[in-house]
Amino acid sequence: MYNNVVYAGTSNNLSSLFGGSYSDYTHVSNNTSRSFQGRASGYSWCANFKADNNLFECTGSGLALELLNMQGSNIVSNHNCLYAPLGSIGEYNNTVYTTMAQWQALGFDVNSYNENPLCVDTSFHVHSAKLDGHGVHYAHISDDYEGDPRHLTTPDIGADEYDPLTADAGILALLNPKMPFPAGTNPLYVRFYNNSGDTLNSVLLSWEVNGIPQTPFLWTGILAKGAIYDSLEIGNFNFLAELPYDIKIWVSLPNGLPDQLSINDTLEIQNQYAGLSGTYTIGGDTPDFETIGAAVLALNNGGASAPVTFNIRSGTYLETVIINDFAGSDCDRPVIFQSESGDSSLVTITNLGINAHTIVLNGADGVHFKNMTIKSVNTSFRHVVLFSGGAHCNHFEGNTIKGFQSTATANTSAVIRSTVGLDTANVFSDNRILEGSFSFHLTGNTSAITNTVISGNHLEPFYRGIFATDLQGIKITANTIIADGSSTGRGMEIIDCPMMEEISFNKIQVPLGQYGIVLENCDNITSDHGRTYNNFISVGGTGIARGIYLNGSAYQDIYHNSILVYSTNATLANTTPIYLNSSPNVSLINNATRNAGPGYAIYANGNTTFLANRNSYHTAGATFGFWNGGTAETTFSNWQAASGQDANSLNVNPAFMSNTDLHTFLVLLNEAGDPTTGIPDDIDGQVRDSMPDIGADEFDPLPSNDAGIFMFAGPHIPFAAGNKPVDLVIKNFGGNPLTSAVVKWTVNGIEQTPFNWTGNLPSSIYDTFQVGNYVFDELISYTIDAWTELPNGVPDATPDNDLFSTGVFYASLAGTYTVGGFAPDFNLVSDLETILNAAGIVNNVTFQFRPGEYVEAISQ
Repeated sequence: MYNNVVYAGTSNNLSSLFGGSYSDYTHVSNNTSRSFQGRASGYSWCANFKADNNLFECTGSGLALELLNMQGSNIVSNHNCLYAPLGSIGEYNNTVYTTMAQWQALGFDVNSYNENPLCVDTSFHVHSAKLDGHGVHYAHISDDYEGDPRHLTTPDIGADEYDPLTADAGILALLNPKMPFPAGTNPLYVRFYNNSGDTLNSVLLSWEVNGIPQTPFLWTGILAKGAIYDSLEIGNFNFLAELPYDIKIWVSLPNGLPDQLSINDTLEIQNQYAGLSGTYTIGGDTPDFETIGAAVLALNNGGASAPVTFNIRSGTYLETVIINDFAGSDCDRPVIFQSESGDSSLVTITNLGINAHTIVLNGADGVHFKNMTIKSVNTSFRHVVLFSGGAHCNHFEGNTIKGFQSTATANTSAVIRSTVGLDTANVFSDNRILEGSFSFHLTGNTSAITNTVISGNHLEPFYRGIFATDLQGIKITANTIIADGSSTGRGMEIIDCPMMEEISFNKIQVPLGQYGIVLENCDNITSDHGRTYNNFISVGGTGIARGIYLNGSAYQDIYHNSILVYSTNATLANTTPIYLNSSPNVSLINNATRNAGPGYAIYANGNTTFLANRNSYHTAGATFGFWNGGTAETTFSNWQAASGQDANSLNVNPAFMSNTDLHTFLVLLNEAGDPTTGIPDDIDGQVRDSMPDIGADEFDPLPSNDAGIFMFAGPHIPFAAGNKPVDLVIKNFGGNPLTSAVVKWTVNGIEQTPFNWTGNLPSSIYDTFQVGNYVFDELISYTIDAWTELPNGVPDATPDNDLFSTGVFYASLAGTYTVGGFAPDFNLVSDLETILNAAGIVNNVTFQFRPGEYVEAISQ
C-alpha cells in the first residue's frame, strides 16, 4: 500500500487511512494521511506489519497512528512523520502515548520525525525543509502519487516527492517573556528557522504589542537548511501590571527575497499579563487592590513570577475567592493572603449573596490563607473551602473557618471539601473550624493523593469532624474535635487510606455517639506501620459508642490512648472503647480504657498476628470482652486465657477526671507501661518516664490533699435579674478523701463572704453546693471567680487547679428597652446585639429605636 493520499473530517472515530483488521504481511509506505480529528492511520489485529516513509498528520485531538491488538513481535514502524500537535502521537494495544519520546520508547519510529509538514489547507504537498530526503528507498516505488520521479537514494517522506522552497523562513515560538514574567521592561526572545533549501543569511523580524508597531529587527548570519535559531533578542518592552497584552511577531524577506510560504510566518500570542511579585495591600486607604476579587483576577491573569503576599486590611469582604491554576502556581512559590493585623477577627471573607463557595482552589498550588475569618452563609454554596483540579500544598493557618449553620448531615454542607481528584499535600493548622455537617470531607484518588496534614485545629461540626477516603499518608495530629450535634456523630472517619502516617495528640469528644476514630480498609506495611497514639477519646449517647474502631486495616499500632465510652446502649458489642475486626498485625499497647456503660471493655474478632499488652481495661458491665468468633469472655482472666494476650495488663477503672477530661492520677497506672513503644512524650507534651504510664497522659500520682472549683453550676442563662443563688462544683483532685475546704469567690473583682465546705468526697469525685446569693442587675456584665483553700485544713498541694472563672455573662432581658437618643438603654445597635446574644430573654422584649440613622447591621 503506497503513494496514497487521504484527508478525513471531524469524526472522532474516523481513521483517515485505515489498513483494516487481520491484515497480515501488510507494508504501508510513502502515503500521506491527514486527519482533522480522529486517527490519521489505524490498524488492528495485524501480524508481520510494516509502516515507513509515511506522513501521518492529525491536526485535532486525535492520534497520528493507531496500532491495536497487533499480533506477534514483527511490528515495524519507522522513517515516518507523525504529527499531532493537539492530540497524541500514537496508541498501541489500548495504551495512548502522548509524546514522541514515549512512543519511541516502545521501539517504534526511532528514525522518524515529529514535525509540521506545512501542508496548505487540504493539500498533500509538503513544504517542510526538515522532512526533505529522509525516506527509505524502495525500487518498486520509483515515482510519487503525481508521477514525479523519486530520488534514487533518499526519497521524501509521504506520497509527494518535492523540492524545498528557495526563500522561506518561519517563526516558531516566543521564548521570553513567558508567563509568569515580572512587570517592567522585559526583553523579547524568539525562535525561528530556515525552511528553505538554501542557507539563510538574513531575515527581517517585525513585531507589535497591542497593535502598536515596534522597531523591527534585521537578523544576519548563517543558518543551514531546516536549522533552528534557538534564541534571538529582537527588542524590549515595558509591561505594566494588570493589563492584557497581545503580541504579534512575523518574519519576512528571507535573504532579501519575498517569502514563498505564509502559513509559518506569523506568531500571535494573546492576553499576556505581567505576573505579581512581592507584597501588596487589599482594602483600606490607598490599597494596591480595592477588593480581594481584584487581586485574585490579577493573580489568575498574570500569575506569580515570585513569592507574593497580600496583606488584607481590616473589614468585611462580601466576595468569593476563586483561584485557578495560575501561571507560576507552585508549591515552592507561595502566594499568601493574610490579615494585615494578624488578628483573625478583623478580616472577614464571606460569600453573602454570591453564588459560589467562599474559597475555591481550582488547580492552584502553594496558596496560603492566614489569620482571617472565612465564612459561608449561602444556602446553595455551603462549603467555605473547596479544592478541585489538583490543588496541591495549599495552607490554611490560624483562621476561623465557619461553615453554614444547619442540622444537615450531607457532605454538601461540609466546611472544607475536596472532591474526587488529585489534591495533594494540603495543610490545615491551628484553625477554628465551626458549624457545617463535616469539618473536613476529603475524597482523593488512592495512591495519587498524598501527605494531607490536619494539625492543631479546633473542630466543632454538627455531624462529623474529619472524613477522608482514598488518601495516602494522611497525618492528623493535635486537634480538638467536638462533634456534639448528632446521635450518629463521629470524630474522624478514615476509609480506604493506605499508608496512614499517624493519628496522634487529638482530643475527641462525641457526646451523643457513635465513634471516636474509625479506620476502615487502611492498610500499612510491615516496614511502615500506621500509628494511632496519645489521643483522648470520649463517646457517649444512647446508641453505638466505640472509641477506636478498626476494620480491615493492617499493620496498625495503637499506643498510649485514653478512651472512655459512656453510652447506655445494652447491646454488648455496640459499646466498647476498642473494636478490632479483621485487622491483621495490630499492636495494642499502653492504652487506658473505660466503658462506663453495660458493654464490652474490648471487642476483637477475626484478627491475626494480634499483640496486646500493658493496657488497662474496665467496664461497668458484667461481660469483659469478645475474642475471635468465640463466646463472650465474662472476666478479664477469661479474656487473657482465650486471647493469649495482655499478660501484664490491668483490669481497673482509670478514674478519668470527667467525661471530657481523660487525665488521671490513678497510682496503679503509674510506671506500668511498656517502654519500647518509641513514644517519647504524652498528650500534653510532657516527657515520658523511662517506665511510662499507661494511657495518653504521663502523670505523677495524686498529692494527698488537693481540691479545686471544677465548674459553675448556676445561675444559668437565661435567668431573670434579681437575687439569685450562686452554685459551684468542688472536686477532689487529691488522693485522700476530701472532708473540708474554704471556698472564696468574687463578683466583678469584689470579694464575697467565704463558704466553708464540708463533706466526704473520694478521689476524683465532685459535689455541687450553693456558695451564696447575689443580686444581678440587667445590662451589667458579670464575672465570677471562685477558688479553694486549705483542703482538709492543710495547704493545697497544687494551687494551679484551684481557680475557676465564669467569663462574662448577663442577666437575661425582659420588657421594653430604648436604643439611641438621650440616655438610652443601648447607644448602638451593636451594643444591643452583644447583650441580646449573650444574655437571651426570659419574657417578651421590645426595643424602641429613637429617631436617627443607624449605619449598622445585625448579624444574628
